[in-house]
Amino acid sequence: FNESTLNEEAKAFLKDLYTLFEENDSYQMEVIGHTDNVGKPLVNYKLSQSRADAVAEYLKSLGLSADRISTTGKGDTEPVVENDSEEGRARNRRVEFIIFVNR
Repeated sequence: FNESTLNEEAKAFLKDLYTLFEENDSYQMEVIGHTDNVGKPLVNYKLSQSRADAVAEYLKSLGLSADRISTTGKGDTEPVVENDSEEGRARNRRVEFIIFVNR
């Protein structure tokens, strides 16, 4: 809640994702950050952007070229479930990836 730091589980996943990208140099990605609906919309937008940026920065620190990754913050505009419980809000606080091939 209200954080954009990466835990060890996230870092392990991102290391695997980095390996996939190292093996496939035509891959690019968009990282999309999301929040729950608690708080003001502008704050949530900034937080979602910070989440996406934290992922991108970590991948770049591993060696992924900056021109292969972009980030977008969506705030609380695209929930995957209702925000009417703590469990639902937790599921909506996430980062998604769109991976595409640059031909």
